[in-house]
Amino acid sequence: MAQVLRAKGADDRSGGVGHAWSPDLDTWTAQPHLGAVSTRFPHLEVLQTVQVGEEQLTLFCATRSDGVEGVWAMPTGQVPVDARPDDARLIAAAPAYAGRVVRGRDGSPVLLAFTRDAGGAPLGISDPIEVASLWRDAVRLG
Repeated sequence: MAQVLRAKGADDRSGGVGHAWSPDLDTWTAQPHLGAVSTRFPHLEVLQTVQVGEEQLTLFCATRSDGVEGVWAMPTGQVPVDARPDDARLIAAAPAYAGRVVRGRDGSPVLLAFTRDAGGAPLGISDPIEVASLWRDAVRLG
């Protein structure tokens, strides 16, 4: 199971992708983190690994240490063992939160996300947004 983590003894910008293993789905043992620990994201939330075209992406929602927030995507394998959160691209800016990729009626991947008002209160769910173009058009924020 993939999970979010904060590196031991690290500062406030040290989120990453952790994982745990269970022999019975009742008892879990934390394992070493997957990939790099971020120097820009304090934490990553609502992880999902999906295939978009020929690429495997891991999506997460987060607020980066410079205040940019929304739904982010980073290239990874089917299991995000090579996760590099600092290479993530913003694919849907706030107020989008907790974005999930589902398949549209034609089978193409689309993003659905919760939307929030200025105070953070939930408003509803976004209209489907075609993911391949979001990923292709995303600008890496340096």
